[in-house]
Amino acid sequence: MYPIAEVRFTKAGAFASPGDVPAAIALATAEKATDVLVISHGWNTTPAQASDLYKKLRTSMDVVDGRIAGLRDRRLVVVGVVWPSIQWAPDESATGGGVSVGGTADGVRQAIEDQIESPATRRKLLALVPRLENDPVAREEFLGLLRSTMPKRALRDAGDDGDAPPSRFATGPAADAFDALSAASDDDDALPPPPGTGGGASIGGAGGGTAASGGGAGFDLFGGILGAARDLVNVTSFYTMKDRAGVVGEKGIAKLLEALDTGVPGARLHLIGHSFGGRALTAAALATKAPVASMSLLQAAYSHYGMAKNWGRRDWTPENWDDPGGEAPRNGIFADVPTKVAGPIVVTHTENDRAVGKAYPVAARLAGHVGVGLGDANDKYGGIGRNGARRTPGAVDGEMHSATTSYAFRKGTVYNLRADDSIADHGAVTGEDVAFAILSAVAVK
Repeated sequence: MYPIAEVRFTKAGAFASPGDVPAAIALATAEKATDVLVISHGWNTTPAQASDLYKKLRTSMDVVDGRIAGLRDRRLVVVGVVWPSIQWAPDESATGGGVSVGGTADGVRQAIEDQIESPATRRKLLALVPRLENDPVAREEFLGLLRSTMPKRALRDAGDDGDAPPSRFATGPAADAFDALSAASDDDDALPPPPGTGGGASIGGAGGGTAASGGGAGFDLFGGILGAARDLVNVTSFYTMKDRAGVVGEKGIAKLLEALDTGVPGARLHLIGHSFGGRALTAAALATKAPVASMSLLQAAYSHYGMAKNWGRRDWTPENWDDPGGEAPRNGIFADVPTKVAGPIVVTHTENDRAVGKAYPVAARLAGHVGVGLGDANDKYGGIGRNGARRTPGAVDGEMHSATTSYAFRKGTVYNLRADDSIADHGAVTGEDVAFAILSAVAVK
C-alpha cells in the first residue's frame, strides 16, 4: 500500500502541527517519490474517518495500479489532508449525524446538535424549537442566530461560482425563507428520499452518504415549518463548510503544495478531493505557485459552473430566472484552474449523489425557483458532483468504466465521468473503478 503522511490544518488554514509538513517531506524523500498524491476529505468527517477514507482508497489503488502501464516505474506517496470539516461531534467515533427524522421537532434538534459549533448558540436555537410552528418572532430569531454562526464572507460574497447564499437566506425576512421551504411538495421529482434511507443524504460523511448509513444531516425537503427549520440549519452548515473549505485550500493547502514542490524536487503533485475537499483542492490549485500535474474531483461539492467561462443570467429563461437580461455573462470563481493543471482534470458525477444533488435545490427553493429537475444540469444551482463541470471550455463528457479498460486522457483537458454504475452515493468514492480513473490521470505525462 502506498505510504502516507497526514498534514493537519486549523479552520483558518494554518498548519495545526509544525512537524507535519517536514514529516511528509521526509517520507517522500525516503521513498524516492516520483509522484505525491495530496488527498482531501469532505464535510462531516472526523480525523479517524479521514484516515479510513484514505486507507480504503489506497487499498483500491494497490489492486489496480499494475494495470496502468504508465505507473510501472513510478513511486507514489500519499499526503492526506485533515481539516476541521465537522461542525460538531461528541467524540472521535461520531458519525456526524444519525438517522433523519425529517420535518419534526426531533429532526430540528438533531440537526442543531450535529451541525452548530457554538454551545451558546446551540442552546439558544434548541430553546426556540418548541415555539417555531406558532411564533413568527421565534422564527425570525432562529434565522438570525443561524446567520450569526456563518463567516461574514460566506454571507456577503461566495464568489461567482453560482452558489452564493440566496437573499431569502442571507438577508431577507425569516417569513420568506420559511415560506419558501415550507412549500416543499411531492411535485418536485428531485425531492423524495429513496426507500430505506431514513430521509436524509449527507454532504461528505465518510460513512457512505445517506443518513441511514451514518452520513449526517440531509437536504431532502419535508415541508412545514419544522421541515423548513431543519433545512435552514443544513444550508447554514453547507455555506459555512463551503467557505471553510475555500479558506483551508487557499491559505493552507496551497502552502503545503509549495513546501512539497521545494522539499521533494522533481516529484509531480497530484490533487484528489472528495466532497468539500474537492473545493479545498481546487482553491489550492488556483492559489498555489507550485505546479500541479493532475487533479481528480470525487463528487465535489461546489457549483457546476465553478470552472465555467461566460455563464450568467443571459443563459436563463423567464421560467427559471427572475431577470434573464439583467447581468452579463461571467466566469466561475475557478475558471482559471484548468490552465493551471498541466495534466488531466477528472470530475466524477452521478445522479446517485443525493447529497450534492439536494444541497443546491434547497438554495434554488430559497431563490424562488420551484419545479421538476431542481439540481440537474439545467439548474442554476446545480452541483459539479451531480452534473460535472458545465460551461467549461474543452470539457469532455464521458463515462466511468470498469477498472479494466484504459482511458485516453490527455494533458490540459477536463473529463466529466458520469459514474452512475460505479458510485452508488456521495460517499462511495473508494472503489476500484474510481481508483483506476484517478491513477490513469496520474500516469499522464
